[in-house]
Amino acid sequence: MNIRTIALVWLSAVLVSCASTAVRIHPRQPEAKIRDTILHHTPVGSSRNSVLSFIDTQLHHDGPPLTNSTSIYDLDVGWYWAVFPLVPEVTHAYVSWSFDSQSRLVDVTVVKDTDAP
Repeated sequence: MNIRTIALVWLSAVLVSCASTAVRIHPRQPEAKIRDTILHHTPVGSSRNSVLSFIDTQLHHDGPPLTNSTSIYDLDVGWYWAVFPLVPEVTHAYVSWSFDSQSRLVDVTVVKDTDAP
């Protein structure tokens, strides 16, 4: 094997391994299904830091997470276009995590919001 072939094999392996560890939400799924996916990766009782780490390193999303002392909220995890009788609409899926006073996860909520002209 020459160096070019080895480099291409290595690069392919890196890209496949990165793609397999990323979590991509399909926003057309029902909110309950999206919530189940998020809870699979950030179960109730998870620390705030582990949830932030998951968001930063594994979860595909748009924009930075919004935070306050008890939550990480309105994280845009995906969107899709739809046309309802000739009116284009875009629907976003947002995820929020709520924490208790010890910074442990107590709940995850998913909300979809549709914008139309």
